[in-house]
Amino acid sequence: MGDDDLLGGELSVAGQTHLEGALAYLDEIDFSLDEELVVDWCSVSEAAGEPAVRISTAGVLPRGATVGDLLAHLTSSGVAGGVVEYLPHDEDRALVMHGFLPDYDAYREYRLPMIYAGSAASGSGGRGSVSFIGAADGEYVVTFADFSGGVARISEPDPQDLTEQDLSRRFRGADRETLSDRWRSSGAG
Repeated sequence: MGDDDLLGGELSVAGQTHLEGALAYLDEIDFSLDEELVVDWCSVSEAAGEPAVRISTAGVLPRGATVGDLLAHLTSSGVAGGVVEYLPHDEDRALVMHGFLPDYDAYREYRLPMIYAGSAASGSGGRGSVSFIGAADGEYVVTFADFSGGVARISEPDPQDLTEQDLSRRFRGADRETLSDRWRSSGAG
């Protein structure tokens, strides 16, 4: 799943005035678009005055999805070959999610919904963080996102620069071995 698969996307096809012509042109250039994914389209005029068709496509979630919709999506299918746990913390009304995502595809599927959820919560006065570390093509990838006061800060540090102490602090005291053991005991590994 790519990032645009979550909420759908939008594209313009220049030189066309109708959906059928735009889809035929996309097929000609080997950029096939399934007509069932089209949720809206309109004929527009581009800056140079050339006609075009703007197409909006559906994603896994509707564009007006709520934080609840995002979290429901993340818990509905489970992670093939991995585990994700939600740990409620009543004292500060927080929800902690952690787990093991077995591959880059799972990382791509979970990364964006969690960052959207954090951003939405931050915009309503919430604060928190989303942290991902995993392997992709033999290399590790890292995404850290922090939310507070309506501001999202996203970084992708070089994994070689992270110390065990950095990771322990980031994952609220859980070290890599503990997380790995939980994953293996879940039956996913």
